[in-house]
Amino acid sequence: MIICSALISASAAVFNIRFDLTVAVNMITSSCQSLDHSLSYRLRLDLSPQGELSVTTGILEPINNEVKIFWAKDILAGEVSMFSGNALTKPQN
Repeated sequence: MIICSALISASAAVFNIRFDLTVAVNMITSSCQSLDHSLSYRLRLDLSPQGELSVTTGILEPINNEVKIFWAKDILAGEVSMFSGNALTKPQN
């Protein structure tokens, strides 16, 4: 959660959007405490342009079929360069 909050915080700062990490952590914690711990969930934290936070959750359904995983560089034609500016997503040599 630390990495995600740093990304949200940095993005909010770029766009001059108020982001309160304490409120975000409290909302996430409260939301997680209300879930059935025997199931797996996805959680989404949204930040509006006005600085309002919202949390949504959903049950992760099992995937019964094999899933094909591919890289964008393998399906895009020509010389492709991808850059996110995030040191955590830079390719490892």
